[in-house]
Amino acid sequence: MLLAGNATAEEPATPIRIAYSAPASCPDVDVLVAHVLARTARARVAAPSEAARELAVQVDERKGGFGGRLLVPATSEGAAPARELTDPSCDELIEALGFFIALSIDPHASASPSSPLPAASLAAPAPEPRLESSAEPSRTSPGPALPSRSPTAAASPSAPAEPRRAGARSGSWIDRAGPWHFGVGAGAALVGGVAPNALLGSRGFVDVSWQRGRDSVFAPLLSLGAVSTATGIETTALGGIALRLQALTGTVCPVELPIAAIAVLRPCSLLEAGRVRGEGLEIQNARRTEGDWVALGLSGRLSVRVWSALFLELELGGAAPVVWPRFRYNNTGATAFDTAALGVRTSLTLALRL
Repeated sequence: MLLAGNATAEEPATPIRIAYSAPASCPDVDVLVAHVLARTARARVAAPSEAARELAVQVDERKGGFGGRLLVPATSEGAAPARELTDPSCDELIEALGFFIALSIDPHASASPSSPLPAASLAAPAPEPRLESSAEPSRTSPGPALPSRSPTAAASPSAPAEPRRAGARSGSWIDRAGPWHFGVGAGAALVGGVAPNALLGSRGFVDVSWQRGRDSVFAPLLSLGAVSTATGIETTALGGIALRLQALTGTVCPVELPIAAIAVLRPCSLLEAGRVRGEGLEIQNARRTEGDWVALGLSGRLSVRVWSALFLELELGGAAPVVWPRFRYNNTGATAFDTAALGVRTSLTLALRL
C-alpha cells in the first residue's frame, strides 16, 4: 500500500486546456481553472503549444438560474458521459464544474478546496511535468462527495465551446452579441385624464438601448410608440360628449436597475403628442371636432424575461397635459369636460428584444 501511494503521488500532472463559454455575469475561465487546481494535484494548465487534455464547458442563463454542460474526452476506459446541471448561482455552478473536471482527472479529487484558491495557479506553468509530494488523498469514503454548497454542474458540448469575447461587459442581465439592443412590442394601455374615466386602449413601440456595464447602472433606452384609446363618454344635463385620444409617445429611460436575475426596473420620462377627438351625443346639430394634445410624464418600467428574448413589461406612471382642447356647448358656452391636471398611464406589453 505504501508503494502504491508513493507511485500515485509521483504521477506527473495532466496538462489540461478548457474551451469556455458563459454569460458576461459569470466568473471567467481563470476562476474555473483555479477551482480545478484547488481540488487535485494531478492537473495543471497546459502551455500554449503543449499537447493537452481538451475539455469544453458551456454555461447559459435559464429560468430561475444558470445551466451548464461539461464534456470530458474519452479515456482508455471508454467515453465519459456529459454532465449537465443547473444552479441559481453562477458562482456555485462554476465551482461545481471545477470539481467535476478535477474528478475526471483524479478519482480521489477533493470535494472542497484543500486550500484557498491560489492566485498563482492562474498562470500557465512551463511544459515540464510537475511532481507533487503531498500526502495521498483520503480514501475513506466509498465514492466522491459533492461540494458542500449546492452546485449543479454540467458537461460541455460535443463541439468546442465558443471562447469568451475579450472585453465583454459582465454586468448585463441579458447577453447579446454587441452593446446595442433593439426591441419591438405591443400590448394594452390604460390612459387617464383625457376623459371622465380612464380609457382602455392599445399600445405599440420600437426601442433601442445600450447594454449596462458591470459597475454602472447607466443603460439609456430610447423608445418611440403610439397609443390609441377606446371612446369614453361624459353625460351632463346639456347632453353628452364622447372623447378619444390618438397620440405618438416618446420615452427616455436613462438607467437600468437590476432587481432579479431575469428582471430590471427602469425609471423613465415620457412625451405624448397627438389629437383628442370630441363628438356630441344626444345634442341637436351635434358635431365632431378634434384638438391638439401634448402631455409630459414620468413612469417606471418593469421588464421580466419570459423566455429567451421574449419579455413581459409593466409600465406605471402619470402624465400632465401641457396643451389640450376645450370642448364647449355652442348654445350655452359651458365647458363640456374639464381635462384633469394629472392622469394615470399604465400598460402591459409583450416585447421581443434582440
